[in-house]
Amino acid sequence: MIFAVALLTATTASAINTATHPIRIALLAPANRYLDRRDAQASELIRTHVQSELQDLGYDVFITNDDRPRADYSVDILGPGGGGYPVAEIGLPLGRGAVDFAVIVSHVAASVNVYDGRTFELMRTLDLHKRSTTVAPSAIAIGGRPFWAVVAVPFVEWAQYRSGVRAVAHDAARAIDEALRH
Repeated sequence: MIFAVALLTATTASAINTATHPIRIALLAPANRYLDRRDAQASELIRTHVQSELQDLGYDVFITNDDRPRADYSVDILGPGGGGYPVAEIGLPLGRGAVDFAVIVSHVAASVNVYDGRTFELMRTLDLHKRSTTVAPSAIAIGGRPFWAVVAVPFVEWAQYRSGVRAVAHDAARAIDEALRH
């Protein structure tokens, strides 16, 4: 019995490797890169989603403004942007009101550069883009003869755009993971 415990302890102790650590990735976030507030927001949104996706894959990821961070790899997300716009719309009367439906096309694109953390040499460039189409309500109208009101619902376009951002971030994380494994 004592021999079995000693053997188990020795085996377990030799299996513990304190030299390994998760791969550390710095997501670069240079200040004042974008003049347009919407581009800055898109950049931050994509970076945050990429961070979350990479952490789910087991990486130690942090966002930094430092141009020479202490990390195994650095990732720079350039030119994120896109938007959503209706390409067709139709109104349907419903009793004392109506609902407008639109075909909304959204697109999101970003370029991702992966750098070696020690040499800061460019390892890989990834160009990512997603395009999606959906049919969604764009306005709701209510009223009658003396009073008529129309309320626009622009959050539907924003929700479609955010969905595209999540898809690009997911693809970016998977492509970064693949680049680091090869």
